Amino acid sequence: MLDYIDEKLRAFELQPTRFGDAGISVDVMGRMSGPEMTSLRVENNTPLNVSGLKVPQAVVGLAVAKVLWGFRDEIKDGVRLIFQSRDHEAFDNARLLIKKGLLEDVSVLYGVASTSLVSEQKVGINFGSLFPSSKRFSLSIFGGNGRIPAQRTLVNNIQIAADVVLTLKQAINRRTDPLKPVVIAISSIHSEDDRRSTQGKVTLEGSFSTHDDSELERVRNVIRDVVKSITYHAEFQLDIKNESPILLSNREATKSLQHAAEKFFGREHVVTLEFPESNLGSFREYVKSVPASVLHLGHSSSHSLSPDLGYELLAKSVKTLAWTLTQNAHT
Repeated sequence: MLDYIDEKLRAFELQPTRFGDAGISVDVMGRMSGPEMTSLRVENNTPLNVSGLKVPQAVVGLAVAKVLWGFRDEIKDGVRLIFQSRDHEAFDNARLLIKKGLLEDVSVLYGVASTSLVSEQKVGINFGSLFPSSKRFSLSIFGGNGRIPAQRTLVNNIQIAADVVLTLKQAINRRTDPLKPVVIAISSIHSEDDRRSTQGKVTLEGSFSTHDDSELERVRNVIRDVVKSITYHAEFQLDIKNESPILLSNREATKSLQHAAEKFFGREHVVTLEFPESNLGSFREYVKSVPASVLHLGHSSSHSLSPDLGYELLAKSVKTLAWTLTQNAHT
C-alpha cells in the first residue's frame, strides 16, 4: 500500500517522504514559506466501503492531495498530509512518525473516521471529547492457601473474583448517568498457583473509561462498593491508577471543519456529536501534541462490518477536508 501511495503522490508532482513501514508524509507548499502548517492524517489500510467497494482510507488522503495541489496558489503556508500504516503496531507507528518531527511545525491537525451515530449522507463534527479518560484498576483478594478437606475454613477468593466480574457491569449501568456512558472491561484474572483449589491471592485487573470526568469518582465508588459487598470478611486491596486523560477536540479547528461541511453538505446534513463512537485508535497519540478535530462520516448500517458510505458522501468529504485545510493555511 505504501508503494502505491508513494507512486500516486509523485504522479501529482509531489515529493513524499517515507518512514519505513510506518507511513509516508508529503508537504503541499503554497506561494509563501510560512512558519506553521496545517495537517491531515489518514490511516492507509483502514477499509471504507464506498458504494459496495472496499476502499482504503488512504484514498481520501490521495484525493485531498490532488485537490490541494490544484489550489496550491491559494495556500499561504503549507499543508502536510500524513499517511500512517494501521496494523498491530499502529500506536508504535504513530509514535515513530511524531518522533521524526512530523508535528513540530504543525499548528492544527485533522482526521477522518466513519460512525454509525450519523445517518447515511451526513457527517458529524464534535466540539467536546475525542478520547475518553481511561483508568486501570487492580483488585487483589486474599484467601490463604489451604487443603481441600479444610477449605470450608478459608475464604473462597476465586468465587469472590467471579462474583465481582458478574456484578460490576450491572452495578455501573444502574448507578451512572446513561447519557454519560462508561465502558468497563476486565482484562485478566490470575492466581498465584493454578495447581491449588484455594489460593493465597487472586488478582483481577481491568480498566474503565468515560468521556465525562464527572463520572470518574462515581465509578470509583461503585467499584469500591461492589468489592466491599461481595468480599464479605475477606481482605482485599484495590488500586486505581490514571492511564490517560480526556482529550478534547479543538474548538477553532472544529468550527472551521463545521463551516466547510455546511458549505458542501448543507447545514441540515451536518450533525453535532456529543461523544464520538468512531474508533480513532492511534490518532490519540497525535492529539496529545497538537490541536485537532475529526470529520465523522455517517454510514447506512450500524451492524455491518463494512458499512457503506456512498460515493457522493466520500466526494463531498474530500472537498470539505481540502477546503478546511486550505482555509487554515490561508490568511
